[in-house]
Amino acid sequence: MNLHKQLIPLSVKESPLVIYSLLTVLLITSCTSYIDTGSTSTSSTPTNASEEPSVEWTYTNAVYDDFIRSAQLYSENDQLAPPYIPLNGLFLTCRFDDLRGGFNDFNYQIVHCDYDWSPSDLEEHEYVQGFNDNSITEMDESFNMKQMYTHYSFTFPNDMMKITLSGNYLLMVYPDGEEDAPIFTQRFVVYENLIGYDVNVKPSTIISERRYKQEVDFELKQVSYPIYDAYSDLDMAILQNDRWDNAIFDLKPVFMKGSTFVYDFDEENNFDGLNEFRWFDSKSIRFNALGTDSIRLVNNQWNMYLHPSERRTYEVYRTDIDLNGKRLLKNDDFDWFLESEYMFVHFSLPYDFKYPAADIYVVGEFTNWNFLDKAKMKWNESAKRYECSIYLKQGLYNYMYSVVSAEDPKGDMPAIEGNNQETENTYSIFTYYNDPQGYSRVIGLYITDSYNK
Repeated sequence: MNLHKQLIPLSVKESPLVIYSLLTVLLITSCTSYIDTGSTSTSSTPTNASEEPSVEWTYTNAVYDDFIRSAQLYSENDQLAPPYIPLNGLFLTCRFDDLRGGFNDFNYQIVHCDYDWSPSDLEEHEYVQGFNDNSITEMDESFNMKQMYTHYSFTFPNDMMKITLSGNYLLMVYPDGEEDAPIFTQRFVVYENLIGYDVNVKPSTIISERRYKQEVDFELKQVSYPIYDAYSDLDMAILQNDRWDNAIFDLKPVFMKGSTFVYDFDEENNFDGLNEFRWFDSKSIRFNALGTDSIRLVNNQWNMYLHPSERRTYEVYRTDIDLNGKRLLKNDDFDWFLESEYMFVHFSLPYDFKYPAADIYVVGEFTNWNFLDKAKMKWNESAKRYECSIYLKQGLYNYMYSVVSAEDPKGDMPAIEGNNQETENTYSIFTYYNDPQGYSRVIGLYITDSYNK
């Protein structure tokens, strides 16, 4: 439309129709497209290039399309339950939002992986009964939100696809016909209960590390599955708070006693105790909740400003209830998945100096424990603090800060968060068997915490 054309006078009969049309346009434009965020932070803003993804994806938990947000994979209907399910029992739920809005055709499939998360040599028909390229048919548009989005969900295994072997699996979600260009990938594990465990989580055996680290000792007991050579046939993986990024692998028995394999090390099975996770509560936009300093509407976009974080490196440990790094998407008033707002959450970390050769990232389950550009903090010289803003859906969130450098590319959380052996952490122990059929069979899973509960 050429806005410079001469305006044509309206007749009395035409005026109401035009006024109604203008009101409709105003109502529609009150729902903000994610790209139109005005002067708010653009560190989280997707680009149009993401609409035709051309990415190198990996066998990890990751999102490759920046219009895709709030991707979750969990057991049954519990957002806090990790994606581990027994063979021939329970199901997994996957949910995600597409900020482009509208209805797009997405499919999903699963890939069987070996113990080290490389793809196994199995053919699809060996681990899937039914179809392994399934359409996602459950989708709904958000209602009356500042940010328009379409919410997608599905559960599996289902009538169209059943899993027939235990093991590590990768879920791939992708546009229809573009299985080589996933929008996100998520790991999950299917396990069997064929072996027994005796687990003891305790302070580190190393005297100099007893105040900072937790040691996970355990024994495997043959129950219903014979193991003839544990040193070559068994592999172990220990996860802290369901994180694969700092998991311990490649543990072999220290010794055997009868039908029991003993994994009692000095330091090979030690984890940093770290600290209880930081919180913020964005379930409501009507009042400030836990961790929140203020909530403001800027350029028709919600902005939540958190209280400035404190460095906890040398603080005395304090017990606190947390979600062990997880998130719970919900709001206090409406449908959790279709009527929750997106908002820029502003993090700030006052600091005495700028790290000369390192960066600070916000990390948690909501970043898949990855160091994302959108979660990289920027140094504000005048305010003497690190800052960043991340576009997140309403809910409860746990997070921490990690210092990343060339010397420590996996990140140093204790540098800011402190390190305490008293911290409550959960531990998951997976036992893999090198099955004669040529795959890593998960013959056991044991979950406990640092209090051995």
